[in-house]
Amino acid sequence: MAEFHRKIELQSPDDLQYLISNVRRAAHEKIDRDLPPIEGEDRMRRHVEDLVQDVLLTPVGKSERARTPRGGSHRGDCGAEEKDARRGSGKR
Repeated sequence: MAEFHRKIELQSPDDLQYLISNVRRAAHEKIDRDLPPIEGEDRMRRHVEDLVQDVLLTPVGKSERARTPRGGSHRGDCGAEEKDARRGSGKR
């Protein structure tokens, strides 16, 4: 099943934050609906919340490397010095 996902153009970092907030809100609404809060410890709900958090963080981390604000460069671009530092050689 090949699906086409349209690239979202972000105008600012606030756009990404807006999207993340909406996804988190929707996820919490569904958790509240399907696993209503109870008094005391709810290990099942906590486990589901942890899994959802992991799923939400994975695409966000990938998007940090892939995004470019419209009309500008992004922080993910590495200069030669940064690439050397990542390899551990540094500038000599």
